[in-house]
Amino acid sequence: MAERRMFAMTIIDSDDFLDMPLTTQALYFHLSMRADDDGFINNPKKIQRTIGATDGDAAMLIAKKFIIPFETGVVVIKHWRINNYLRSDRYHETVYQEEKSRLCIKENRAYTLAKDVEKPIGIPMVDQRYTENRIDKNRQDKTSKEETRSIVVEEEGYSTVKESDSPSATEKDNASYFLEAFNSIDGVVHCSELTSPRKTEISIIFSTYSYSEIDSAFANLRKSRIPFQITFDWFIDIGNFKDVFDGKYTKSEVIA
Repeated sequence: MAERRMFAMTIIDSDDFLDMPLTTQALYFHLSMRADDDGFINNPKKIQRTIGATDGDAAMLIAKKFIIPFETGVVVIKHWRINNYLRSDRYHETVYQEEKSRLCIKENRAYTLAKDVEKPIGIPMVDQRYTENRIDKNRQDKTSKEETRSIVVEEEGYSTVKESDSPSATEKDNASYFLEAFNSIDGVVHCSELTSPRKTEISIIFSTYSYSEIDSAFANLRKSRIPFQITFDWFIDIGNFKDVFDGKYTKSEVIA
């Protein structure tokens, strides 16, 4: 594995990146420095603990699509091939072949999960010649049932995929559901607008907690006596949401 890593200014100078807390940015840099030559890391939790980052920092990197997680606990840096280039004589292929086989390369050279192509294919790290072979493929979102368009580009036996980066209907529905549930609670400061930063915070919550757990947090909020008026921005902060979910604000613990 190489001792040096690079970072593209198009990634780390973007508003999406700079809007994140410094602890989240630091976690991204530390993960990237320890990734193998394909951008995979098998111990993100250890790195997170070592630098003092939180689960919220990791959840934000996932929600804002700077890293891609796998069920095995391995993560991959989404923009690895934009940040880094390795000569073929210095490149050592990742040992995480199962995870790698689930990825494709988008047209901008970023990784994406291969769930939208018929046959997921692994990715080499060396220079490749592109031969376009466009295939129209309809897919249905589990919730929205909306059609999107994917383009598969053959790459010397490998594949890239071009797909829309627009928010899915599921993400929009989650944000709307969350706002409506919050506004239905007596005593809170009602919110009327779902801004982009608010949607990002809600995405982090949905990537960290299940629907049933989120409903439990709302139930805790309804029965709690928090000694100040609750705003939507306070509640969607991942740290505050966790406190409510953990029941830290209860009638027996908080003096009104």
